[in-house]
Amino acid sequence: MMHRYFKKKLSSYHDNELGANERKRLEEHLQTCGECRRELAFYQKMSTDLKTQEAPHVRPFFAQRVVNRAETKSRPSVWSVFEWLPRPVFSFLLVASIVAFGYLMSPLSQSSVSTKVEPDYSSLFSSTTQTLASRDEVLAFVLFNQESESAGENK
Repeated sequence: MMHRYFKKKLSSYHDNELGANERKRLEEHLQTCGECRRELAFYQKMSTDLKTQEAPHVRPFFAQRVVNRAETKSRPSVWSVFEWLPRPVFSFLLVASIVAFGYLMSPLSQSSVSTKVEPDYSSLFSSTTQTLASRDEVLAFVLFNQESESAGENK
C-alpha cells in the first residue's frame, strides 16, 4: 500500500520537491524496492537525455504569430446554434425531416392529395333507372332496348 504512495512521489523526489522527512522515508523505501529504483533510474536517464538534445530551430517571429493567432476571434459556426441540442436528437430530427420532405414530394403522396372528383350522373338517369331482379327481366330489358333502337334507325 505504501509502495503506491512512494511510486507516485518518485517524480517529485527526482525534481527535489519533497520535504526532508518525506525524502528520507522515500530513500528508505528505495533501498528495499527494486521497481521504484528502476523507475527513478528511468527518470534520471530521461532528464539527462533531454538536457543533451539541442533546442529546435524556430523561425523568426514564430512566437508572435502564435500569440496573434490565439488572440484573433474566430467567427461562430453556423452549426453553433444547435450546440444545445444533443447530437442523437439532432440527427434524428434531420433524418425525419428529410424523410418527410421526400414523402411529400413523391408522386404517391401527390396522387392521394389531388384526387379528381367525378361528376355524379345518376341523378340524370334516376327516372329511367329500374332494378332488374332476375335473369329473365335482364334479357327482356336488353331485347326491348334493341328493338327500340332498331325502330329508331328505321324512321
